[in-house]
Amino acid sequence: MGGGACTGGDDGQVAAGRGGAFHAEELASGVERSAPPMPPGTRVALREMEGGLAISVPPAGLLRGSKGLIVFSVAWLVICGVIVGVTLAGGRIGRERDRWLLGLFAAAFTLVGLATLAVSVHMGRRRTMLAITPQTVGIRDISPFGTREQRLARNDIVGVSVGPTGVTVHNRPLMELLFAVQDGRTVGCLSQLTEPELHWLAAKLRRRLELAAAPSEA
Repeated sequence: MGGGACTGGDDGQVAAGRGGAFHAEELASGVERSAPPMPPGTRVALREMEGGLAISVPPAGLLRGSKGLIVFSVAWLVICGVIVGVTLAGGRIGRERDRWLLGLFAAAFTLVGLATLAVSVHMGRRRTMLAITPQTVGIRDISPFGTREQRLARNDIVGVSVGPTGVTVHNRPLMELLFAVQDGRTVGCLSQLTEPELHWLAAKLRRRLELAAAPSEA
């Protein structure tokens, strides 16, 4: 996932890169007491209950969920097909060595396009559910390629923020929700959401988990 599903990032609470260390001094501002308003048009379903929180994020769609990556992957595959087709139609492949080179070129570039297409489908068709209980935070991703679940001990979470996944789309970093854990790991999810939705959910989670916001999130 990516994207997918679980990665690391940096927004002022978590050091850049996967598995960045959380800086405890950023908690000095105290527990977050407020959250931004719900972004208009969001499809995120949020249900608050005593001692917990349930969040359901439906599939965002291939175009919106993949942040346009599916357009790139389809265009890539079409261009590869056109190049190979024009070369074969022009009768320029006569020697066996040249046929092998064309085959290797076509296979390599087609694999790149198919891999990007698979990532796009995963991002656009996955459904994510988060469950916060008094003891744990559970994350479940359901996509056409299977289901992935993670559980974090609630007391081990030391920060919730928004940061980059390490993937760029159209020269812009793809952002996700990040949980910083005491052992220095970061666990990410929900890269299919928009940045306003991510910041809204991060604030909601910090409030529920009684955590402070970093200066960049305040």
